[in-house]
Amino acid sequence: MAKEIEFYKGKPVFFAANSKELARAVAAYDGDAQPPYVVRWSGKVSRVREKAFEDDTTLGVILHPNTVTKISDGAFSGCVNLAEVHFGESLQYIGENAFSGCQSLTSLFIPASVECILNGAFEYCSSLASIKVSPDNPNWDSREDCNAIISSRTNTLWFGCKSSFIPDTVVAIGKGAFVGCSGLTAITIPSSVKTLEDWPFAHCTGLKSISIPDSVIKIGRCAFEGCTGLVSASIPDSLKGSDIGYTLFSGCTSLRGVRIPDSWTEIPSCIFEGCTSLTSFKIPEGATYIGGGAFHNCSALTSLVIPDSVSEIGPEAFAGCSSLVRIVIPDTVTALYRKVFASCKSLSSIILPDSITDVPHLAFFHCESLKEIILPEGVTDIGIWAFKGCSSLLSITIPDAVTAIHREAFADCTALKEIHIKDPELLEGTGLGEDVKIITD
Repeated sequence: MAKEIEFYKGKPVFFAANSKELARAVAAYDGDAQPPYVVRWSGKVSRVREKAFEDDTTLGVILHPNTVTKISDGAFSGCVNLAEVHFGESLQYIGENAFSGCQSLTSLFIPASVECILNGAFEYCSSLASIKVSPDNPNWDSREDCNAIISSRTNTLWFGCKSSFIPDTVVAIGKGAFVGCSGLTAITIPSSVKTLEDWPFAHCTGLKSISIPDSVIKIGRCAFEGCTGLVSASIPDSLKGSDIGYTLFSGCTSLRGVRIPDSWTEIPSCIFEGCTSLTSFKIPEGATYIGGGAFHNCSALTSLVIPDSVSEIGPEAFAGCSSLVRIVIPDTVTALYRKVFASCKSLSSIILPDSITDVPHLAFFHCESLKEIILPEGVTDIGIWAFKGCSSLLSITIPDAVTAIHREAFADCTALKEIHIKDPELLEGTGLGEDVKIITD
């Protein structure tokens, strides 16, 4: 006697615990079955294994029996056609990245039995518009119909979606809470919130503006990274630069205006990395440190004033600022780090202050428009590839205090005609062209 076939919304239901079993079940089916398929577990299965259906584009609906208690890490990650998930009433655990990238998933209902939901379980579910938690769940809730999952114990918003709002009882936005919610265009952070953890709004590409309330005292890493639609942002006076994780606005390619507190003493690392629409920025007068990669690849940045309170400029701070024509480094700066101005293709001249003693590795690498640079008398060391690819540099004077010029410091300086130096032996291995005139007087 043939086994009776179950149907769901007119489609056959296949029993399978992973992608291979699903493929075999479909192949053995006598009728007409078209993807995406409907899958149910056997009543004997209690756990969905790690990556069981990872990147399976044929999966459309999941019907979990009440025997399933655990969905392991990455079980359905990348199932882009998965549109419906029906959890059983015995489910206790949803693993890390369990449904990450399920772009067709539109709604979720978390049953009362669920105890643990790990980070990233529903990240990049860009079509998700409805999130409900059973009112009988003692661990999680979706209070005030907020379309989000909130920890009832800590009042941390754990997961949100494009139609979420943040209730004024929430004190923290959890790690990756809205990551990849491309349909999120606006969100109000209430004054009850004190902490934004790592990646809370990363890659929310539809978000246009953000205002952070004065109540916030800590922001984690990559908070708004990759928010390509973000045009403006405001940071409250309650936050110091040291309270903010790196790459705050990294990759926000539409960002044109940012308000930061005048009290900041440091510009955090990679804060504006890849903000290709940022044309100008005012560094606070009291700032002492510009973090590594702070303005890396800000290709529209044409000018910048560094206040005389700054003493250090971190690695790659201005690397890739291809529109930067001129920059003045104040005498208070005592340290520059590797690649600080690398690939600033429009930079035509620069004067280093007397306080600088080292030209770091790749400091002016491929500054193709650099015609003139004045090195201070106190410089003792010129790093590897420091001026490599400076194809417009015509001449340079090496201070008498220099004791080391490292490998290929002047390689590919094709326009270089003359170099003034006391000890020409220092030029060995620096990549200097054969026709460069060496002047020792």
